[in-house]
Parts: sequence; C-alpha cells; structure tokens
Amino acid sequence: MRLLILGSTGLLGSAMTHQAAKATHAVTALSHAQCDITNSEQLKTALAQAKPEAIINCTGYTKVDDAETNQKAAFAINSEAVATLAGLAKEYQTTLVHFSTDYVFNGELINKAGYGEDAKPSPLNVYGESKAQGEARLIQSGLAQFFLIRSSWIFGPGGKNFVDTMLNLASKGTPLQVVNDQVGCPTFSLDLAQAVLRLLEGTNYGIYHLTNEGACSWFDFAQEIFSQIGVPQKITPITSKKLGRPAKRPQYSILKNTKFPLLRP
Repeated sequence: MRLLILGSTGLLGSAMTHQAAKATHAVTALSHAQCDITNSEQLKTALAQAKPEAIINCTGYTKVDDAETNQKAAFAINSEAVATLAGLAKEYQTTLVHFSTDYVFNGELINKAGYGEDAKPSPLNVYGESKAQGEARLIQSGLAQFFLIRSSWIFGPGGKNFVDTMLNLASKGTPLQVVNDQVGCPTFSLDLAQAVLRLLEGTNYGIYHLTNEGACSWFDFAQEIFSQIGVPQKITPITSKKLGRPAKRPQYSILKNTKFPLLRP
C-alpha cells in the first residue's frame, strides 16, 4: 500500500514509518520541515507527488500546558489542519488516519471500565478541546474513508515521552515527584503503529480506541520503569493539585477498546 506519513520524525510518526517500512509498504514519510500541515499548498503538493492510498496524520500540537496560552497554534494544527486534510482526502478519494487522545474526555467516569468509542467528548483543557474539535471536523467533513484513533500515554523510541523523562531526571539526581491521582493506559508506540497497519488492511472505518491493555497511575508507571531496568529509585507520590500544572488533566481516562483485537498488556 502507498502510504503518506505526515509528522514522520515525532514519537508516533517515527514508529509508524518504521513499522510501515518493515511491512514493505511504499512509504513517503514527511517531517514538519518537509510538509507543514497548516499550509494547504504544501499538503496538496505532498498528495500530488505521493499519490497515497492512505494518509497517516501523525502531526499534532501536544504541549498540553503550553496550549493554555498558545491556543491559536493548538487549534491551527489539531483542528483547522485536520479539516483541510479531510477535504483533500475526500478530493483524492484516499483513506485518512487521524490520531486523537484520551484528553478529549473529562475523566469523571462512573463506569470504571473506561470510555467507549461512542462516548461524547467533554475536554477539561485547551489541548483536549482542540483535539475534540479536530475530531468533530473530521467526522463532519463528509469523508467516508477515515480511521479516527484515540490513544493515550504513548511512549517508545524516537521522541519525547514519559519513560525518557523519568530516566533523564533520575540520571541528573533530580528528586522524582509523580502524580498518583491520574489513571490511564500507557501505550507502546510500535504496538500502536502495528495495530494501525492492521486496521488499514480492511475498510471498517470509524472511531477506534487503541491502547495497550491495562491501566495505572503515572506514579505506578514511574515505579514500573525503574523496576524494569532494575535500578532502585525513590519516587514520591503527589496529587495533581499539589503539582499545580497550568492545564487540568482528566483523573480517569481509560479508553475501552470494543471494536478491535486487544493489544498486549
């Protein structure tokens, strides 16, 4: 399959590019420097040259706290550009894969099994609102051939993520304080990329929740990181309120997968 991967040098984009090439797809992988998705002319040129059977949009404004003050940039990338991409995908009659996040939900769940694919977004912060608006614009675009994939807490090689942050802070001797009142599903980027490629083998379009199985708090996650590498590390659990980040996070944002074979725990 001919694939156009946008945002190819980020955490998710590098995983998608690696797994797609490994599966012998014909891949055109473009970084932000090579194709700015907020520039419609650059997007049109990229599609005209790649002639993709599927576009995989791995771009995104993901600085959750910065989005509170940089709202224009967050909405330009996470919403407006998505609408443009959907329009172009419709024009070129190609499939669009777009990624969203557990942060489109407020985390105030009564059912602890998690949010299903049909749950209504109710974001708590600007980042979540920009992603929710991007979802809405994709769904309302009239494009039939799309996969809207929500995932969460992505980690892996090739980009900034929680695992590297913890290891880097520990290597500098920085005291580790990690919140214990936010629960979600850590997801390995390469597993997510493999699942996306499996989805693209079919035509069951729509919304999917793809995360590794199991859930934990950020504090639990941090403890497991150092347990896995066999290095004792003191980690102090704290509340989100005490941490005092600019953007409010959902407390319980498990994404429930009811439509696709479960990913490994």
